[in-house]
Amino acid sequence: MLIPKVETGVASSPAAMLITDVLMSMADDEAPEPHHEEESQPDPSMPSFNLNFDNPTPQADEQTPPKALEMEEEFPLTARTMAVIKSLDEQVSANAPALETPQQIQEEDDDFQEWVATWATVPKGGNDYELIFNLKGPRTLEAMRCQFDSMAPKSYIDIQVVGLMCHILNGEEGERYEKMVYCFPPEILTRMLEAHHHNWIDKKKRRPHENNTLVNHKEYLSFIDREKILSHRFFFAPVLYSEHWWLYVLDKNGPEGPEMFVLDSKNISSPIEERTTLNKFTSHILSQLLRWAGAPTILKKGSWSLLPTYINVPQQPNEYDCAVFVMKWMELIDPTKLHGCCTYDIEQWTDPMLMEFKKKLVAKIILSKDNTKRSDAIRAAHEMRRTKPSATLRSPFLPFSTPDLPST
Repeated sequence: MLIPKVETGVASSPAAMLITDVLMSMADDEAPEPHHEEESQPDPSMPSFNLNFDNPTPQADEQTPPKALEMEEEFPLTARTMAVIKSLDEQVSANAPALETPQQIQEEDDDFQEWVATWATVPKGGNDYELIFNLKGPRTLEAMRCQFDSMAPKSYIDIQVVGLMCHILNGEEGERYEKMVYCFPPEILTRMLEAHHHNWIDKKKRRPHENNTLVNHKEYLSFIDREKILSHRFFFAPVLYSEHWWLYVLDKNGPEGPEMFVLDSKNISSPIEERTTLNKFTSHILSQLLRWAGAPTILKKGSWSLLPTYINVPQQPNEYDCAVFVMKWMELIDPTKLHGCCTYDIEQWTDPMLMEFKKKLVAKIILSKDNTKRSDAIRAAHEMRRTKPSATLRSPFLPFSTPDLPST
């Protein structure tokens, strides 16, 4: 008997390996055997096994394709074997549990988000630089495990994580982000503040220095959506300066003209003169961004800045979760309620609540439809939940319990 060669892509399946074993045994059965006068009877204690390889009776209206006939002439069992393999694989797939989609995971299994956060923040084999977020599309937007590790307790969150959150919010469906609110990536504002805020005004000419323009930071402009700047009314602009995050909110079409607000989890007013300078310079940068996109200026004639209004918001209970406040504000704050408002009505967030926010934020970013590494995260998180690693390997996002301890 000629044993057909099974293609490499099929041989890796469980069904293919089963078929190969059966065919080998069938080849052995066809070897010549000595003649016996009496045919041996099968042992009734042994189970029978039949793969039904017999040629089926052809139907009158069915015709075998020419290509299949050629295959059967050269390799008589190949076509039928491949059909059996395909049939068995389909049965295995049909009986296997369906892989959860990110939406199903978030809606049906809140516990799964903890395992996604664990996978994203615990290094595998010491590989802190493993790429775990890769943006689909023409722009390059990537993040490594060590950057998500900054979401661990008592850590200052990496600027790339906040940038990813801005991108994901801008892509969400619904009227809020499709028609009303646009989140500026934090990199361009942060870099310009670091480089120019001390001397952004030329005292002799009494106007901003020419080197403070966006042209000198054009590498960041490719991540900004011109069309949304033109069509949207409100803009969120997160800023990182001196290891502290806060959020600017710009309304380009306010009731009394363009207006800007500050939400700061450490301050309810400008704490020092330097911060006042930063606020004015930020309004100047935002004006440049709107003009770059083709929108009208937000500044009055003869003025180079806006003086923003501070909104009284609950303050952070620690020294390191300011970025969590900023990302949650971008999700929750209604910018239409900031006008004439001194205090924004929102609950005080505690340390346990902030820890829960971090877990959900990591899962939201990693499970984004734009992340090409999403399927890797889903598979790995399922495996981690199944094996339940010991407490020494668990992320701080997961609750600790004594059964996690290795036995001694």
